[in-house]
Amino acid sequence: MAAAVVEVLGTKLAMLTGDYGIPGSGEAIEAWRVGKKIFVIVEGSGVVEVFKDLELVLRHWIRDFQGWVLTCPGVEDSFLQARGLALSADSDEEYWIEINGRRWRRRSART
Repeated sequence: MAAAVVEVLGTKLAMLTGDYGIPGSGEAIEAWRVGKKIFVIVEGSGVVEVFKDLELVLRHWIRDFQGWVLTCPGVEDSFLQARGLALSADSDEEYWIEINGRRWRRRSART
């Protein structure tokens, strides 16, 4: 029920999709702004966490969801580079996360 309220009142800012390498384990996680808060909704589970800003959500997703796909139109390359990511030039190269259609790899251990 809480997720439905957030979706009616809020604005979707970002979505993370992926799976855990097990058939049928696909999942979508969304970040929604309602007022000054960011609500994170996991598909089928409802609201699971509340953050004070989108940057905290993105930091967590980038750090913990290797191989997933992140869609967030407002995220800047400089933000990603500050999290230790670099564009992955070769499409066959191992990548860390796909963000807005581009593959990024881990440059360093710093997040």
